[in-house]
Amino acid sequence: GLLPGLGNGHEAARFAGKVVSGVVQLATTAQDKRQTRAALLGLLPGQAGGWVADEIAACVSRLGRTARDTGQARDAPARLPPRPAGAPLADEPAGWVSWRAPAADDNHQIRGMLLRSLASQTNGRKAAGLAAAVLYARPTAEEKRQAREVLLGLLASETDGRTAAELANIVSRLGPAEDNRQTCDTLLRLLTAQSHGHAAAWLADGVIQAGPTADDQRQARGALLRLLAGQTDGHKAARLASRVSRLDPTAEDKRQARHALLALLAGQTDGQVALELARRVTRLDPTAEDKRQARHALLALLAGQTDGQVALELARRVTRLDPTAEDQRRTRDSLLRLLGHTDGPTAAGLVSWAVQLAATAEDQPQTSDALLRLLADHADGPLVSVLLGGLLRLATTAEGQRQTCNALLGLLSAGHAGACETAELVAAVVSLAATARDKRHALGALLGLLAGQADGWVASELVLGVVQLSPTAQDKRQARNALLALLAGQASGPLAARLVDSLVRLDPTASDISTWRAWEVPPTTKLLAAVRRNSELSAWLAALPALAPLSSPLVPLQNSARRWSA
Repeated sequence: GLLPGLGNGHEAARFAGKVVSGVVQLATTAQDKRQTRAALLGLLPGQAGGWVADEIAACVSRLGRTARDTGQARDAPARLPPRPAGAPLADEPAGWVSWRAPAADDNHQIRGMLLRSLASQTNGRKAAGLAAAVLYARPTAEEKRQAREVLLGLLASETDGRTAAELANIVSRLGPAEDNRQTCDTLLRLLTAQSHGHAAAWLADGVIQAGPTADDQRQARGALLRLLAGQTDGHKAARLASRVSRLDPTAEDKRQARHALLALLAGQTDGQVALELARRVTRLDPTAEDKRQARHALLALLAGQTDGQVALELARRVTRLDPTAEDQRRTRDSLLRLLGHTDGPTAAGLVSWAVQLAATAEDQPQTSDALLRLLADHADGPLVSVLLGGLLRLATTAEGQRQTCNALLGLLSAGHAGACETAELVAAVVSLAATARDKRHALGALLGLLAGQADGWVASELVLGVVQLSPTAQDKRQARNALLALLAGQASGPLAARLVDSLVRLDPTASDISTWRAWEVPPTTKLLAAVRRNSELSAWLAALPALAPLSSPLVPLQNSARRWSA
């Protein structure tokens, strides 16, 4: 009900597109699609022009179309309301023309309509749109010639750079090559008189597409370089320089372009614009001095950068400009500074590049220390995983691994890490403890932490580390005692179940389950199997009477409601 009476034009078309797209998304079944398709096609004759009709037709195509639908869409122009006096005969997008004109006879009629409208057109941009629609309708050689003549006539008197470039683009697609000479001459005339950067870039695009001669390229480069020399807008300067690089520039042309770009880069405060300027410099065969100037400007921006993603892009660009060791150090320090205020993929990228930039034996321990300081401040947050990944990459020597392992054990003993962070820290400790001596040291530290642990979830993560560090029978007994103490005072069913599962990993014996009635959950089948496997037969048989209540189906229900009394 919203679509009838919308009128025409781009704004109405955008609104119609959103409405129709929403309707299409709601049509999920084959019957829904069929009904929606019929309703939308019924709206076509009521549209005052092609722009809204184009949105409707495009959405109909998403619903699947039949031959009948196509015919209905083709017939729509005949049922359109009369156009206002002086309105063009065909002011509709090429997409609709293409969609509803698959038949040769229909194509012929539509091309005739478009060419008649094109012949009377005085607006260059509208003419370019009409000519594009002619191309969609598969024109004959004669029809292409007619369209070219109109466009070349408009191009000869065109003063707007962007419109001239659009006209030139369509002329080149219509062929033949001899028309390109006239097109190129017109574009060069406009380009040499141009004072606006964006318009000059569009004109240069047209020259490039028109197959310019060496002299054409020289003239175009000269015009672009004159504009570039006086340019104060970094974005426009980058666009102009990109066109210069596509016009077979000489060494002197490249030098002039680099000089202009570097002058703008030196005073640039916008990180994105600076990146674009530096990118263009690197594509113009920069000298060592050019690279140094570019690095200096980018590093100054990086030092004050607050956006982690922009900082990453700046760091990448610095590394492509032959940085010195000092440049790499400054880049690394800037990235590490941002880490404390960043998370997610950006944080991972910052760590990755900081590690990559720590290339020397002196840089690596410095970077490790910086990451450890960050880890101490964020031991209970999302940065833990990212920082640990960087630390593991930096621990490339036996001594480095030992020092990092000890530092991580110190963080664990501080007690600030939650269960998830403890799991990641413990996994890193296990990975870094390479020798038997290191494993024994790490094992002792984890057992000490486990003995005084009041958080059952953290304790279960510590157990996972203990079992991976070659514990002795006594070590396992010590770990089991810590878990049994937690089980006895645990009121949470899910946590008690987790502790029971951890107990299974530590070779429990019959004596370990003698207090099971005080647990929030009963011993599991896995725990009982492990007890039987690790106990003498006599000890197992002696424990069976106390386990008799487990055969009752009420045990799990009773234990979830209250503690068992001894």
